[in-house]
Amino acid sequence: MLDIQSSITTATNQSHDSIRAVNLIDLYYESKAKLIHKLLNQLSSVDASSSSSGGNEDGTSTTLGEAEMIVTRIVLILQYDVILHPYQIFVLRQFPTPSGVGGRNEDNQKTASDYLMSTLPSFDADVLKSKSSHFLAAHLPLIRSKVKTVLNTIAGTTASRLGHVRQILYDRTDGADCKVLLDSNGVCMWEEAVGGMVDVRVVSHGTSFSAPQQQQETLDGNNNAAAAPTTTKKFSLWSALFSSAFSSLVHSLLTTSFHSVHSRIISALRASLANAPPLHRILPHEAHRNALRIATELDLALKKVSDDAHELLVHAEEREESEQRLRQSLYVQTCEIMGRLLSELRRILAVSRNESEMNDKYLSNADATKELIVGRLCHLLKFRLTSLPKLLDPDSSPSALAAINKLSSASSSSYSAVGGSGTTAGAGKSGMITLMELQSSFDLADDDDDGLISFEEAMEAMESAFSGTPFRGAEMVRDTLLLSSSSSSTTAASTKDREDEGDLDDDNEPSSSTSGRGGGVSSGIGPRNVTLSELALLSARGLRHDTTGPYSARGTVQRALDDIVSSCFKIWGKVALYSHLELFKISLNEFVQTAASVSSLEWERQCGLYKGDEEKGEHELLMDEIGDAMMDDDDALGDNGEGVKKKKELKVGGVSSYITSYLLSASSVLNRSVCPSDSLPPVPSSEYALSLGVTVPTEKEGGFESIPNMMHTLRSAVLGEALCSLCEVLEECLLLHSKNKRVDEDEERDDEEEDLAAVSTATEVLPSLEKFNVSSLVQLLLDVTFVR
Repeated sequence: MLDIQSSITTATNQSHDSIRAVNLIDLYYESKAKLIHKLLNQLSSVDASSSSSGGNEDGTSTTLGEAEMIVTRIVLILQYDVILHPYQIFVLRQFPTPSGVGGRNEDNQKTASDYLMSTLPSFDADVLKSKSSHFLAAHLPLIRSKVKTVLNTIAGTTASRLGHVRQILYDRTDGADCKVLLDSNGVCMWEEAVGGMVDVRVVSHGTSFSAPQQQQETLDGNNNAAAAPTTTKKFSLWSALFSSAFSSLVHSLLTTSFHSVHSRIISALRASLANAPPLHRILPHEAHRNALRIATELDLALKKVSDDAHELLVHAEEREESEQRLRQSLYVQTCEIMGRLLSELRRILAVSRNESEMNDKYLSNADATKELIVGRLCHLLKFRLTSLPKLLDPDSSPSALAAINKLSSASSSSYSAVGGSGTTAGAGKSGMITLMELQSSFDLADDDDDGLISFEEAMEAMESAFSGTPFRGAEMVRDTLLLSSSSSSTTAASTKDREDEGDLDDDNEPSSSTSGRGGGVSSGIGPRNVTLSELALLSARGLRHDTTGPYSARGTVQRALDDIVSSCFKIWGKVALYSHLELFKISLNEFVQTAASVSSLEWERQCGLYKGDEEKGEHELLMDEIGDAMMDDDDALGDNGEGVKKKKELKVGGVSSYITSYLLSASSVLNRSVCPSDSLPPVPSSEYALSLGVTVPTEKEGGFESIPNMMHTLRSAVLGEALCSLCEVLEECLLLHSKNKRVDEDEERDDEEEDLAAVSTATEVLPSLEKFNVSSLVQLLLDVTFVR
């Protein structure tokens, strides 16, 4: 009976001790939860004060300092009060003191420590581990979310300060000094305490916390852990709390910054276009200065975004891994902003014109100031964006980094860009497509073969091109062009309805397009369409660019800029020379009318080519002229065909004055449109040109020095338009006789075409070449030969 009673008493005491132990653990962690929530509330007040500061630099600096102190206290609580000290006291039952463990050097401290430990019940290590793991699983997401919110609020203008905060937080969590300090407690090592207090399966629910050395195969904390089952997860406060927050912060910072850069550049360009004088009053050095200012602003903005992101994300301990993620994100988003910018620049030019309607009515009222400024800007963008070689480094492309990770990962784990769609293709495939596959889908969507497809057609083409890959083509177009899904679907539906009703304009687009999100390219600027080059840049996250050449990322930017420059100056040349061309047509019409209505002698007389015999009197000269005019060709020949009278020598002067006047007018237009800066070489060396993706001519062709500068570009535009217009007008004059002859033959051959021939004859204005006198024909031949 005594043994039974003793057993019952022992069991009762053990039950009482276990209940007491559980209650103590609950009480302990409840107190820590209250302390953490108190600090999080203080962090919320810091967030509110940061929002009310309105971007004040001093206020932001103070806010960052307060947030840094609060987050540091939270980290210390998690390290010491949640993991390390509970393991030492409750599991190892050793109370750490400043002078040692349990007071081993002095008996009084040892006695006090032993007495303190004897007052505590025995704690179940598994229960304690479960309690601490659930505590971490409940509070880590809350802390991470609050920290991310505060950092996003104050991330606008203090990237370098945020980078400093990031380094401090890393040093306080996974830094080498921090690990040494945690291991120097004299009781246990930090990793031992983590192993005894943290259940990885419980804490990792919805949380990525692999240590940096384990993240090489699963960059950005994506769901790729299953692809590497041999990798052992280790708990890391840095990865659990701050790594994903700062990665997301960098992506958010990059996205916001790139959108801000795009908006600023387009706003500056619109302001320049709105304040520009008419074409005949614009000063070339001012146009060059404004275009150079915008190009320089874009280059500096891209550099600043890159530098800020590096300061924020890249630090010594994770340099290789974090810099790799950052370079890929910069590559993708730089391609996207350049594609978006190029699309908008091209579409700005199409707001008030349609290239298929470049008729006299349009040209008579046109003002090519917009084309001149945009053309100058795009020409400068070809050579002044010095940040592109670094941002669009082929080694930073998603395909290149995916290949590196494939080689470094035995399990062929997948890879995705920061902020991009995940690529979980199996069998070692990256899930990316080539430009040839994208072009095939583009060509199928381009029904009229004009090199343009609408936004809706682009979504369908991208969806088709990326079918079978983890990427979503339609979402990619919406994201990169800043289109909302609702506006896209609404526009597509309205387009279909208008097609059924026949209410579409010349570009097969709705007359009033739905605007996208603020700052997007769909805000009513020209037709809603894209080119293949623009689409190749916008789909950079899933497209495999060439490393060099015209189909690399930089080469694609250069090709798109070349197309815009060519289009701009072609239109500018037409408009600038239109008034001079009209005067040329009037003079040519007078030439034709005169040549068909007077004799050769009278022609020479009017042209100042006739000089009479000085020995003859005026009366005799007049009679000779009358006789020559009355003499037929048959009368001038004998029976044997030999001339009975000496033939007159044909007298031909120089090139017609209206042709030389037109060419001099073209030269005057060129002189008024250039400034000394336009004659400077665009690149200093071949290496510089190649780094920008510019195609460099061979040494036989002149090397980099033969790359056309602005002077050469403007001269080519003016000269090309002058010669083309001369040839078109002269061809119309020369082919008029053959057209009349063909019409006559058609009338004789088919009486049913009599009405059509009558209409054609009625529309003729110029006489046929048969009515021209000999001297005028020779003069026309001289003019045509000169032009050719």
